[in-house]
Amino acid sequence: PAVSEPFEPPELEPAAGPRIGEPASAAGEVDLGAAPDEADFDDAAVELEPELEADTPTPEPPADEPHPGPR
Repeated sequence: PAVSEPFEPPELEPAAGPRIGEPASAAGEVDLGAAPDEADFDDAAVELEPELEADTPTPEPPADEPHPGPR
């Protein structure tokens, strides 16, 4: 029941609000998901970011790369 509650509001909020426009433009995943996918992608990107940094053999460049990244 907890998934039904947060799933409904995020679909109408990001779809009608400019929230999706801001993160979507930066992530460019707006085409993949209108609202429900966007929230999922944001979470996946945040979880993948730390994983990619750990995968990088250089701890110095990864700290500067994610900042000015092309995202």
